[in-house]
Amino acid sequence: MTSSCNVPAPAPALGNDDPWTIAKTRFLAALDNKERELFLNATLENLYYNTSNADRQDSGDSKTRTTSRKLGPFVSAIENYGNALDTFSNIAPLYLAPIWGSIRVVLVMARAHGKFYDRIVDTLERIGDILPRFRDYERICDRQKHQRLTQALSNAYLDIVVLCTKFQRSLGEQNNSSLRRMLKPLSSTNQFEDAIDLFRQHRNNVEARMCHMVDAAEHRDAQLLLWAAERRRKLLSRLSSIDCKHRHRILREARHEGTGVWLTARDEYRNWGTPDTTSVLCCFGIPGCGKSVIASSVIDSLRISRPVFYYYFNYADKRTLEPANVFGTLARQCLEGMETFESLADEIEQADHDGERLTDHSKALDFMQKAANLYARQFYIVLDGLDEANESSQKVICNGVRQLLNNASVEIKLFITGREELESLLHIKPTVMFYSVIVSPTAIELDIDSYIRASTRLRITEGSLVIRDPALEELIVQELVKGAKGMFLWVAFQLQDLSEAESDAGIKLALKNLPRSLSETYDRLLSRIEGLERLQLIKKLFKWIVCARQPLHVEELREGITFTLADTEWDSTKIVTNFDRLVRACGNLVIVDSNSQIVQLAHYTLQQYLLQSSENPFCFTIQEANIMAGEFCIAYLSFSNFDTQLTRYRENVNTDITALNKIASKGALVSPDNPAREVFKFWKTIRHQDATAEVDLARYLPRKMSVSDFSDFEFLSYLRKHWLWHTVYFDSGKHTITSISTIVQVNTTNHQFTQSSLSVTTDGM
Repeated sequence: MTSSCNVPAPAPALGNDDPWTIAKTRFLAALDNKERELFLNATLENLYYNTSNADRQDSGDSKTRTTSRKLGPFVSAIENYGNALDTFSNIAPLYLAPIWGSIRVVLVMARAHGKFYDRIVDTLERIGDILPRFRDYERICDRQKHQRLTQALSNAYLDIVVLCTKFQRSLGEQNNSSLRRMLKPLSSTNQFEDAIDLFRQHRNNVEARMCHMVDAAEHRDAQLLLWAAERRRKLLSRLSSIDCKHRHRILREARHEGTGVWLTARDEYRNWGTPDTTSVLCCFGIPGCGKSVIASSVIDSLRISRPVFYYYFNYADKRTLEPANVFGTLARQCLEGMETFESLADEIEQADHDGERLTDHSKALDFMQKAANLYARQFYIVLDGLDEANESSQKVICNGVRQLLNNASVEIKLFITGREELESLLHIKPTVMFYSVIVSPTAIELDIDSYIRASTRLRITEGSLVIRDPALEELIVQELVKGAKGMFLWVAFQLQDLSEAESDAGIKLALKNLPRSLSETYDRLLSRIEGLERLQLIKKLFKWIVCARQPLHVEELREGITFTLADTEWDSTKIVTNFDRLVRACGNLVIVDSNSQIVQLAHYTLQQYLLQSSENPFCFTIQEANIMAGEFCIAYLSFSNFDTQLTRYRENVNTDITALNKIASKGALVSPDNPAREVFKFWKTIRHQDATAEVDLARYLPRKMSVSDFSDFEFLSYLRKHWLWHTVYFDSGKHTITSISTIVQVNTTNHQFTQSSLSVTTDGM
């Protein structure tokens, strides 16, 4: 609607080539002075006035001529278009005036032609239903950014003037010729249907533009989501790459139903769980008593209704024993529970990183502290097996945990499993509630009994434990319960040993001579290994598992226990063919994960046993293990097989100049459209020389380096990262350095090459 309250600023003039100006000029060309005045003075108000007046005059003759009602949607669409244009420096009058004017003139001219008038009104009514609403699309899209859509909308409204021009021309021809009125009356259905089809096409064009824009917007949104998700994943992986979920899944599968229920019934556990307070609960126990299984039970019971962040120390994976990975993993789990953590993103990206972990454990702790404050609500932390880390790492971790508890802005519940010595390292301040429980044989008596009964029954059912006398099953349970002394691990080894018995008498004899401790169990199992070659292979297997910087797979260890300094090439005939037989030979002290094929010791107490000073032929020091590993790495990298995998360096001196000289001598560098080229060809013809440059450029271009196939060398991936870590244990005063120097000299002489596709790194340091 127009208003007299505000005087609009002068509208900018449109150029003569503007389609609105052209349409307006064409419409005005055929009007007389009276019709021109109607056009120039047309507004929304007097448009309605004129049509309403016509209704009043003809209301007695026809009920169908309710023009105001019929034109309502049509006029509303145009008005919305004008309102949208008002945002563009007051240019709406320049576009609305031709529309209102042309409609007003056509309606006045058609008033004398009843049926044609009705058809015009009906057509405009139908167009009003079809006409795209500018305001509706304006809410979705920015006109300035999506000018093609704006143009498609404007074209639809411009064609209203074009349509009125056609109506006006038809009416003018009727008024000017009596003969035409008789021979060709105003009743062309095609004219009106064509108009409807035209505006349907306009709507389709606009909607097609909208669909394209929506698809493009959705694609952009999807790309942004993918980019954000990838950035989030990279940020979290920078904090830590330790997968605690895998370890938790293994423990949960091994956990017998009902294990750990005794703990949740203890007063210490209930008091520790009191809300709105920071508190610590330590679960102490001897090795093999099932502390890790208890920790997994606590995690599962808490996470049903509370946020829990957990970490498993694992002697088999040296990375899990590093303080930076402990704090980094907890920070990652904390941030994973948040939708966004932009305030930390840049800091995480800029933190020093060696490709595997954050290099500064204090920075990792700082991230955990900030993540806890961002989390802004109470959460639980479960740390299992802290005593598996070395003493210096234990101190760093305990200091960090204490700092976290003291400085966090939220309440934290901490649950730790390990040996009793940890309590003296924690130094929890008096304001933090501290509780502890001991995993004593009495406390877990029911768990042990239930575990033994279920495991014995399972072995009998599966056929791995065969008995003739059914009463023998109860005897097995009683004797194992009596000798377990709270050690689930001890029970597992004895059941495995009993399954090897050939008769009921053999089982009874074994029950009478059960080992009294884990050390005695290890002594017995290792003493059964026969054969010098097998003994040496198993000892090398133990050394690799103990000193490896990351968990090793079966295929890697098959090579690792095979080659020595004496080997000069990778020989598949020397590789162990039946790894499972070695595992069985050592009494299952080594276990293989069926899913990942990772090999590890059955328990960290076995590692302690192997590293102790003893006359046992399987015992060794950590230095001896690393020297063996270092010798293997040097020998492996020096294999003659890599002679064909490496590219000899060949200096490429001025070959490009040689090629260019030959080409220039043939005139090939002269442009084809250069007149001098014909002169050059004529000169070559006189000298009986071919002007065509037959030069094989491929001879002078650097050869593309072939991609080497290292798929057969299973251990190569590990030693590229960690070879230097193992070689730092070499003693220059002993024969090891001399032997290695000899190998390097021999191989350097035999294989004169420089590294190309094969490269080694020092990320592991």
